[in-house]
Amino acid sequence: MMAATVVVDGETQYKLKNAGSITMELPEGAHEISISLAGVTYEEFSLIVTEGDDAHFEARFKFWGGVTLTPCN
Repeated sequence: MMAATVVVDGETQYKLKNAGSITMELPEGAHEISISLAGVTYEEFSLIVTEGDDAHFEARFKFWGGVTLTPCN
């Protein structure tokens, strides 16, 4: 079964299986996040979390829909 890989700050943090999702809570500081599937990067971005920030993101993987990363409100 294929799984998407979520990498935070150069370290693999999560594996997403079909129809799976995760939420991430990140500590203060600068972060680099990427999501890839079968060696293809679908999303990547930089994020700075400051004290008091509420930075939550949801990553979702659907085999036919690809990978998405969205902020949680």
